[in-house]
Amino acid sequence: MNSSGHSRRVLVRVRPVANSGTLPLICESITSLAIGCVCVRSRLQKGLDSYQEEDLTVLRDHWSKALARRKKYLDEQIQKLINKQDKSEADSERERALIEQWVCLTEERNAVLVPSPGSNIPGAPADWLPPANLEEHTPVLFLDLNADDMSAPNAKEGLQAVGINSILPKEHSTDYVQLPIIKSYTDKDTVCAFASWDSSLHDSVHLNRITPANERKKG
Repeated sequence: MNSSGHSRRVLVRVRPVANSGTLPLICESITSLAIGCVCVRSRLQKGLDSYQEEDLTVLRDHWSKALARRKKYLDEQIQKLINKQDKSEADSERERALIEQWVCLTEERNAVLVPSPGSNIPGAPADWLPPANLEEHTPVLFLDLNADDMSAPNAKEGLQAVGINSILPKEHSTDYVQLPIIKSYTDKDTVCAFASWDSSLHDSVHLNRITPANERKKG
């Protein structure tokens, strides 16, 4: 099929993940679509992946520091109760509760650093086989929001912005073409947008040519 000047329709869907905690990211509408960075890959080559661990490293650092502060507090309180003379029943009960918290804290710290597959802890390896052409990993985007008002006082911009490096290798923003959105709509909990795409806009010999017989999919 000759794809030169061939107009296609691109459908994009954005759906929030169910049971994703107290702060799910909810998309109200899709206002812009772009496509580009045409890249030729052999079927024998490993698929491109946008996974990065920069935000995950920052998150783990924050999490570990919070756990360290809590551990220090528990150590101090447990030591006071151990050294206390003539402990009451309430003191003994509190000591047991603090020790249980200390044990749970140790388990949580281990889980943060080495999460088990499929545990939904940030950085946990996937426990599934993704379909073809789907990325194997889910990168973490750490917004570092204020717990009181959900503001982002520590938000960075430019080259330091959250998720700025969650891109595919060979991806260059200057090679993208904005697509005209034909229709935007909401289907239950999914936000959708239809856009028109003309492959000839990319000026790529890999798109604007007749597909050789040996490259065509059969079936």
